[in-house]
Amino acid sequence: MALSLVIGVLVDDSIVVLENIHRKLEDGETPVNAAIKGRNEIGFAAVAITLVDVVVFLPISLVSGLAGKIFREFGLTVVVATLLSLLVSFTLTPMLAARFGRAHETIKFKPLRWISDKFEAFQDWLEIKYKSILGWSLQHRWVIVTSSLLLFLGSCSLVITGKIGGEFITSPDRGEFAANFDFPAGTNTETADSLVHVYEKLLIQDKNIERFQTVVGKQENAWGVIERPSVGQISVRTVEKSKAIRTTLEEMKYVTDLAKQVPGLMVRTSPVGIFGSANQAPIQIETRGDDLSKISSYSDTLIEHIKTIPGLKDLKSSYEEGQPEVKIIFDRDRLASNGLTIGEAALAIRTALAGNTDVKYKEGETEYKINLILDKVDR
Repeated sequence: MALSLVIGVLVDDSIVVLENIHRKLEDGETPVNAAIKGRNEIGFAAVAITLVDVVVFLPISLVSGLAGKIFREFGLTVVVATLLSLLVSFTLTPMLAARFGRAHETIKFKPLRWISDKFEAFQDWLEIKYKSILGWSLQHRWVIVTSSLLLFLGSCSLVITGKIGGEFITSPDRGEFAANFDFPAGTNTETADSLVHVYEKLLIQDKNIERFQTVVGKQENAWGVIERPSVGQISVRTVEKSKAIRTTLEEMKYVTDLAKQVPGLMVRTSPVGIFGSANQAPIQIETRGDDLSKISSYSDTLIEHIKTIPGLKDLKSSYEEGQPEVKIIFDRDRLASNGLTIGEAALAIRTALAGNTDVKYKEGETEYKINLILDKVDR
């Protein structure tokens, strides 16, 4: 972006120097003297023009925070390119002007001389036309001023009327997105994985998808990670734009509709942001209070109202019911008669159900954790 913006600045310094050298040539100076005098006379003005850009864009590269991370390279690129253009206009441009300032007058190759004469004639014609238009504009200055004002107001009206929108960072079509899926609370990893396999078979048949990667038990976004057996995430990459059947936004809707064919599967799609992770929902509403049950009730009521607004999709409350659990109450007398404490019994149950990774297996330089856990039947 910086290189595109700075194109005009890069030629600006050399144009000013060349224009002055050309005037010296027309006054009868030799090419070498014209290059030296032309550059010396205009040197301070060229430095001033360049430093204007430097003092504007250098502070941009020093900004902190998110804006600094985004625009630091932008500011530095503009500053370095502008300073290099000043160096070129003070060295290479005068040198080439001294060498080739009158080169078109000594060309002996006829085709090249014909091209040079035609180009000079075109420049003379362009100068005459420009003077004519400039003269008319000065004689009808109110027409020019009024037209410029109307064009300016018309440009502003594009924003006011909503014809042109605005946002901090646009959402480019990166050709990739994340499909976050949820199963009802209490669904174990094995069940979730088997149902996702059914969904994957549907995705494989989609010619618009180049590849995808599925993770069961974890959802990741720009602000954190959710780890639970009943959730997961599919990272989808679409084919090249030239081969694509649908745009990324259309593909996101298509993938969401496919999930309706898998019972119990709920899919929400979101584009991948500039940092490589799934974006959060663009609109988020917070409900706050001291009573969790009332907040949950208010959130459900709020969602029902919001559903009536056209253009919204994938509405979801972050409040979720607790996961299924088993509450164990120990018989303290029996524990005492067997010489056990509640902590020892609880630890044994935890090891039996969740496993223990204290044992390690080492092969070469690589160490593997061994999870000791009871069989499913014994659990």
